[in-house]
Order: sequence, then C-alpha cells, then structure tokens
Amino acid sequence: MRRLFYIAWGLVLHFLTRPATEVRYWTKCLADRDSHLRGWACLHLAGLGDEAKSALPKLEELLNDPMLDIRAEAALAVLKLQPGHPQVIPIFEQVLWADPPATRAVRVFSTAALRRLQTTEPAAGAMLQRLLKDEDQTVRVHACVSLWERRAELKQVEQTLGEVLRGEDKQAQQVALKFLKKQTEPLADEILTAMVDNFWQLPTPTLVAYFIGQQGERGVIGVEVFCAALERGPVLVSLAAAQALGRIGPTAQAAIPALRKATTSADANLARAAAEALHTVDP
Repeated sequence: MRRLFYIAWGLVLHFLTRPATEVRYWTKCLADRDSHLRGWACLHLAGLGDEAKSALPKLEELLNDPMLDIRAEAALAVLKLQPGHPQVIPIFEQVLWADPPATRAVRVFSTAALRRLQTTEPAAGAMLQRLLKDEDQTVRVHACVSLWERRAELKQVEQTLGEVLRGEDKQAQQVALKFLKKQTEPLADEILTAMVDNFWQLPTPTLVAYFIGQQGERGVIGVEVFCAALERGPVLVSLAAAQALGRIGPTAQAAIPALRKATTSADANLARAAAEALHTVDP
C-alpha cells in the first residue's frame, strides 16, 4: 500500500507540477528502503531526460545497490542522462554474468539496454555477441534484435534466430516473431526454413504462415507446410495457409490438390479463401 501511494503521488506530480518538483520527488525516492520504489524512481528519472540531470549523483550511488535489478535500472538512467558514462558497461556486465545469475527479467532488461551503447562502445558490441550464445533463449533474441538494428554480425544473428525458432522456448519465440513482423526487408532463408521446420510448435502459426506467404516470391518454401495446414489445421491456421498460398502464386503448383479440397470446406471463409488462392495458383 505504501509503495502504491508513493507511485500514485509521483504520477500526480507529473501532471500537475513543474519537472523540477517531480525530479526532487523521485530523487528522494532513490534512497527509499523499498527496492521496487527505488527502481520505479530510476525509470521515471530516466524518462525525464535532461530535466533530471540534478539526480545524477544519487543515481550513481545506486550503481552499487545490493539489488541487481536496481543496478541495471540505475545504469540505464545514468546512460540516458550522461551517454558514455564510464561505469555503465561494467554494471551491465556484472548484472548479465552475476553468480548466482540474475532473474530472466533483469538479464533481458540489461541486454535490451545495451542497444543504446552498441554503436559507440565496442565493449557493448562484444557483450552482445557473447550473449548470442547465452543459455537463456529470450536473452539471445534480445541480443539478436540489438545487433540486427545496428547491422552487425547479421549471419550469426540469423543463425541464432533460426535456432530459437526451432527450439521449445515459447516466450523467446514470441519475442522473435514480434520483432520479425516489424521488418520490411526479406527474411533470410535460415529464418524462413526454421519457421517451416517448426511450424506446428511455434506459438503463433498464423503469424508464421503470414511470414512465409509474404516471402513467397523467393520460392516455394513452405508449400508442403501450408498443404498440411489446409488439411489438418484449425480453421484460422488453414485460412492463413490458403491466403499465403495465394500470395505465393503459380510457383505453388504442388498445393493445387489441397486447395481444391479446401474449397469444399464447411467454413465459408476458408472455402472462399481457398478458391481465390486456387485462381491465383492455377489461373
């Protein structure tokens, strides 16, 4: 209850007072006995940008906080207020390779934070490459995202994403698919092949169908998978498969029998999608 009161009051200050008042309030919270409140204060001050530079000395003190998550949140705030601060990279290194290990959430947070450093700090880039081989699949995905956005180590990144998509960690796969959905350039064959190989085990098969369908102009990859989806999948999956085959077009000739069968489906939407796809595949 006490923590909620402090957080709620901070939000009131955000909307009703000047930034200087808000900075003083959250700076005071940095010394609170409640670790969650200290972390919340770090993130709020980080969001205030240059207005919060007066809080930098107190944030630097939290770089030695006994709680690993507070160190990571303080490091991100310090990084935003003073880019290139010499203590930031060592703190993230401590958190990421602590013994005993930090929680997944803290390690993911720290890996994502390295994205802000990677272009200007060679040490951060080296840490991200090391994280590509991490035991935690979600950490590996966030390292991939950071390197992908900086156009660094792309072959290794594609290989890592392929390994994650072929694996069994649903959370990591969800993060990877969400990131890949935002990409406008063609996906690598390694990634597409991984989607095909593990189509039925991935957390969002309809999204996978969309990915492969969007890449259809590059070949017939996935046609056999879509045929199986038409015959065995739930309606939503079968519908996505039919639409994807329509986008693939005439190169998906192997799907003609499955599409013809799907045109007789009891589901009107699926039957219509299959008929439209058949017209495109076999004009």
